[in-house]
Formats: sequence, C-alpha cells, structure tokens
Amino acid sequence: MTEDAGAEHTRRGYDALSAVWAETTDDNIWNEVLDRRPIRSLLPRTLEGVAVLDAGMAAGTIAVDLLDRGADVTGIDLSPAMVETARRRCGGRGRFLVADLGEPLPF
Repeated sequence: MTEDAGAEHTRRGYDALSAVWAETTDDNIWNEVLDRRPIRSLLPRTLEGVAVLDAGMAAGTIAVDLLDRGADVTGIDLSPAMVETARRRCGGRGRFLVADLGEPLPF
C-alpha cells in the first residue's frame, strides 16, 4: 500500500467511525480514566493566550479541555468528518482543519 493509499484508507475509516466515535470513546474506561485523566492532570490550570496545536484531535475531546483553560487551539485531523464533529463539540471556539500529518501543514 502506498503512503497516499494508506492515508486515504485511514481517512475513510475515521470518517465512517465519526458518527459513533464520541459516544463510544468518551466515557469508556481506557479513554476517560487511563488516557484523558492523566493528560488533564498534566495541563496547567490556565492556558490563557497560549497557542496549542492538537494534532490528530479526532472528535475534539482534549481540544475542549484546552479551550476551557483559555488556550488558542488549532486542531487538525485527517478525517473531514472528525473535524466537523470537533467543530460542533467546541461550539465555534478554536480553529479546526483537515490535514495529513505526513505532509507539510497548511500554516
């Protein structure tokens, strides 16, 4: 499989998963307790004025935490459907782009 074919395969897979991603990953034990809780514990209480890149942000769960702490968040993901889910979840806060981390970023 070429790199382009691999990226397209990944994009299609996450686009298909996006409809159920938040419901099936946000509250499960692995993601909430073993993954996100430790990440949240490492974040400063305030990130006012700090620019943060959330690379591979999926549905934007960590982006919400960063935004709630005042960060200026730019989130990127390969999946257009995940980017739309993150935009909705973040309620108009932050900047979200479709981008392939294997390619130069659009900024």
